[in-house]
Amino acid sequence: MNVYTHLDELDSSAETQALRDLTTRMLQGAEIEPSPDLLPRVMAQLDNNRRCARARAFAPAFKRWIGVAAAAVVMVFMLRFLCSGSRGCSLSNELWLVSSQGEDGSWNPARYGGEQCYQPALTALAAWALHCSGERRFSAAVERACHYLSSVQQADGSFGGVERERLYNQAIVTYVLAEIGRDDPNSAALLQAAVACIHSSQSVAGGWDYVADSEGNAAVTAWQVQALLSAKKSGVVAADLPLRKGLRWLRGLAHPDGAVAYSKRAEQSSETINALTGYALITAGRDYPELADIGRQVVTAMSQVHSVGATSDLYRDCMKVRAYKAAGSDASARALRARMGARIIDPAEDQWGMVGGRLYLSAMQSLARSY
Repeated sequence: MNVYTHLDELDSSAETQALRDLTTRMLQGAEIEPSPDLLPRVMAQLDNNRRCARARAFAPAFKRWIGVAAAAVVMVFMLRFLCSGSRGCSLSNELWLVSSQGEDGSWNPARYGGEQCYQPALTALAAWALHCSGERRFSAAVERACHYLSSVQQADGSFGGVERERLYNQAIVTYVLAEIGRDDPNSAALLQAAVACIHSSQSVAGGWDYVADSEGNAAVTAWQVQALLSAKKSGVVAADLPLRKGLRWLRGLAHPDGAVAYSKRAEQSSETINALTGYALITAGRDYPELADIGRQVVTAMSQVHSVGATSDLYRDCMKVRAYKAAGSDASARALRARMGARIIDPAEDQWGMVGGRLYLSAMQSLARSY
């Protein structure tokens, strides 16, 4: 049950806002061991509420909605306590993703406050979040998403879009399909075409950028490197050459103090750039000990580089959790993951909310728990 689905259907009255605030406080509260008879008592009360609701069928519609939402809050509160420490009791983002998946297997970001041109990438991220949750009940949704992503691949191996979104669509979809379908022989031709498309977009120097003939930038290049690594692990031999060139290019951006420049010409750095680059160097550079060591230095220095902008940036935070885990900084990953999970964020308040909307927020919070 996703209590926020019920809350989203209510009006904007003061009573509804008070209910939202109460829900937030309840979900952020400390988990305690419930009494053995809690479940029977709650279920008995819900049965009583339903009987009373039928007797009050003439009540105004908004009161009935408040009753349903309040019952949902009680149930979520009960489940949170009954399943203390269980991964299965904190799946509100994943359940919402399943409920919002389209009939064709995709997620259309335009329906949830995002930009439709990123539909392939956001569909891949949603599927990856469901896959990483470890819940077998989501496997059908993941399979439908992969089928959709395979169906939109174009003749040149790309997954759609132009300029900025084209490269993100390409890298993220290739990465997810390679990871999820690693043992699927039917994905070989698809991944080979996807890798050929990535390779054709690589600069002579080894990086990738939004505009053709540009030298490259760290944000896009780190994603391409991850996609190539996953494809290589899935048996695509052609991924090795562009992967090694991309790693060498990323290494050239790392300063002695661990900070990573956005590009060879733009010296500014950010936590996001450090997280993306550090993770890529650690994971894709494992065959080259020097690169993995540089990646760990980048992650160590990451928190000393403070991004300026919106107070919320779940993309940055999720990439930081992933980088901390790769570097062996489990305590830092847990602390950041806890801060992310305790926040309820409106897409309009996030750095990238206008791009991905609620799909992006749900996928990032889900993935942060999985990393």
